[in-house]
Amino acid sequence: FKDQRGMLLHRFGGLGNHRYQVGFSGDVIPSWDSLDFQVYFTITASNVGFGYWSHDLGGHVGVSPPELYTRWIQFGTFSPIFRIHSKKGGFMWRRPWLYPAKNYDILMKFFFLRAALVPYIYTASRQAYDSGVSIMRPMYYSHPSDPLSYQFDHQYMFGDNILVAPVTTALNPVYNSSRKTVFLPSDVAWVSWQSGEVFHGTKQLTVNYTLSEVPVFVRAGSIIAMTPESELTLGSAHVLPPRLRLAAFIAGGAVMAGDGEIYEDDGASNAYKQMLVSRTAFTYAVTTEGSVSTITFHIQASSGVFPEMPSQRQYEIVLRGAWPSAGVTVDSHKLSQMQFDTGCHDSNGCFSYDGTTLSVVITTSWLPSNASHTVVVSLVL
Repeated sequence: FKDQRGMLLHRFGGLGNHRYQVGFSGDVIPSWDSLDFQVYFTITASNVGFGYWSHDLGGHVGVSPPELYTRWIQFGTFSPIFRIHSKKGGFMWRRPWLYPAKNYDILMKFFFLRAALVPYIYTASRQAYDSGVSIMRPMYYSHPSDPLSYQFDHQYMFGDNILVAPVTTALNPVYNSSRKTVFLPSDVAWVSWQSGEVFHGTKQLTVNYTLSEVPVFVRAGSIIAMTPESELTLGSAHVLPPRLRLAAFIAGGAVMAGDGEIYEDDGASNAYKQMLVSRTAFTYAVTTEGSVSTITFHIQASSGVFPEMPSQRQYEIVLRGAWPSAGVTVDSHKLSQMQFDTGCHDSNGCFSYDGTTLSVVITTSWLPSNASHTVVVSLVL
């Protein structure tokens, strides 16, 4: 195994233990206080360069009630390390299928979301490797002059573009929801991950969240690389996805241009030290003339190559917060329009509109990874 990357998960320890790669936060007793402290603890550990903490999601010793366990998994979804574990015996299981059906459905939703986010998380991991700045970090890293960045110490940036404020209190039994106030820096627009609602100039936002909802916001203009649902199978996190979903949060034109990137390597060896890696950049720009708005989306040629890199890729481009499209071309080839819920069965690609999320969804044909590609989307305002 000398040519393979090793990973050390060590026992609980304080400063100095981050000489090893992944920290362990100890045998935690399940409680709302424990969950709440883990959020704060993990955020502030980045201040000493201790960016990778592995928690026993749901707690280690004792029963983890369904609601508490669900919220803990939601926090883990947007953490550097996602791992469930508990002491053996009694009713201390953490297997999601042993929880009530309503919790199981929510748990699986976030398990799949975590798997889908692997390309984004792996790219953020490379950024952390290069910069020393942890994936999960306090708000005052990006907004040091705003006092609210220090006051809201239980929310964080997850990578450069996703803001997370985990719910760490029980549901109000009257409203069946938890009330949460989130700090949204007002110098940029933010898009709710779940609803697609755009917030611009908002300092503090107070909302009631049901058990299936988490305060997650994306910086408007971001393009988030993800694995499509069709590729999410057991063990898929270890395989470079031949299909990629590119979620562009255009926020109804609130941001006229945006970008994103995906970093890839073989995921197992030390070949990345010899620069056997690849980076692919994505950009979009919005222009308007009269009643027609045009989104020009660019997929840049991959820079770098390694043996496991897919030579071709199919892209699912999702333009969140867009008007319905009157036409789409990929490299000047016109795509056919399909009904959203029927899927795309045209080998040349197609497009549709998801009215539930106000998104134009474009599926391309298989495209060479070593070439640039241009997608032009015409919107009727």
